[in-house]
Amino acid sequence: MPAPFVAASCGVLLGTLTFLATAWLWRSGATHAAALTAEVALLLALTCVAAFAVLAGPARMRGDRRGDRRPRLPLIEHG
Repeated sequence: MPAPFVAASCGVLLGTLTFLATAWLWRSGATHAAALTAEVALLLALTCVAAFAVLAGPARMRGDRRGDRRPRLPLIEHG
């Protein structure tokens, strides 16, 4: 399975579970706990996205066969 599909599926599952837990807390009268749960879930999601972006490092640039790391420029043909 492709990684983006797995990531999206996990995100939908975790988001739905968080929503159900928060809605259950809200309906049972624990409004402060529901608000806290929603805020913690949002901050955790943002922290994870930032961590994955930082830990992934910069994108690789494709060099030519000599091994230099300069980006390839497209050739422009005139008329």
